[in-house]
Amino acid sequence: MAKGAIVAGVALLCETTGIDPSALSEILLSGAFGNYLDIADARRIGLLPNLPGVPVRPVGNAAGAGAQMCLLSREKRSEAWLLASEIEPVDLARHPDFQKVFTRNLAFPPG
Repeated sequence: MAKGAIVAGVALLCETTGIDPSALSEILLSGAFGNYLDIADARRIGLLPNLPGVPVRPVGNAAGAGAQMCLLSREKRSEAWLLASEIEPVDLARHPDFQKVFTRNLAFPPG
């Protein structure tokens, strides 16, 4: 179920923001999930989009690093407040297409 939710989340975020996944400059994976995920296997099972030329990079504990930067720098704290004021949340669970995209992506590819 996690695979379906992640794939649906990525697809619907791109759709909602009008971003073509092939236009991404890179994909950043944070936390333990991103740190220990085998990128090739994740692409093989369809968990991550297979976008040639778009690197996938683990960034470790991004939330912790960001919190530390904000605690140590007024400038970084101001940047974070500005960024937070510009972000619009997307409630994926209430997206009209979530269930359809989620269930379509539950299965693993053969082989």
